[in-house]
Amino acid sequence: MAKNPVGKPRRWEVIAEAFNGRHRVESVIKAAKEMGEKKSDDSDSYAKFLKNRKPVDARVEAAEMDEGGADNDGGSSGEDIALLNALKAFPKDVAMRWDKVAAAVPGKSKAACVKRVSDLKKGFRSSKAGGGAN
Repeated sequence: MAKNPVGKPRRWEVIAEAFNGRHRVESVIKAAKEMGEKKSDDSDSYAKFLKNRKPVDARVEAAEMDEGGADNDGGSSGEDIALLNALKAFPKDVAMRWDKVAAAVPGKSKAACVKRVSDLKKGFRSSKAGGGAN
């Protein structure tokens, strides 16, 4: 259907011909309508992610409480793990990515998540640049 966009003359006939006679125009139109009705939007996948995400391990939370919770860069290891998992779950092309990432990291705002990722990238780059010579 992408090769034959809306408004193209004889659109449905051309699509039906692509099936080499296995489907008639009527069945192609019916299938297209069914596919359009089944199309899921981004909010469904986001709700599914929130429902299925793993809770933070209680042992990790207890260890963070004993250690004071936060490291020098302003994020606990549990929050960093949640942040990294959220970044994997919501790639760059996802709509409202940072809002979804922030929702997946308990207690962190969108701005705090963006800043933390920036800090982690800086730390990673500097450790790679300085870590080569012994």
